[in-house]
Order: sequence, then C-alpha cells, then structure tokens
Amino acid sequence: MKLNDIKNKCFVKVIKINESNLINIRLCEFGINCGSIIKVLKNHFGTVIIEIDSSKFLINQNLAKNIEVIIC
Repeated sequence: MKLNDIKNKCFVKVIKINESNLINIRLCEFGINCGSIIKVLKNHFGTVIIEIDSSKFLINQNLAKNIEVIIC
C-alpha cells in the first residue's frame, strides 16, 4: 500500500521507499526510513500531513506514492 492511499489518523510502518538516493537521504534526516512508524494526520488536496515523534511534515502526493507502507 502507498502512503498516499492511507486515510486520516492511521498509523503506518514504512516498508520501502522507491526514490533516488538524495531523496532517501533527506527523508532519513527527517526520520522517515524503513521501519519508521508514521501517523497520517491528513491526506487531502495534493499533500499528506504526517507526524513522526511529535514532529509534523507535509509530503506531496508524488513523493507519498513512492513510499510503501503497511497499516499498524
């Protein structure tokens, strides 16, 4: 399942990131890597608002569709 398919207020675990190395490195700096638990706060209007360790981030739909997750 892709991150952009997840409904609001769901917890997910990242299983794979299908992006370039530079984007993977940047995501890791934010704490988004394989095994990370993420809460999807809102998924609407081209952005996904997520929370990791009480930090909130906006991810656009193009990036979110390349992050594979499973629901926790």
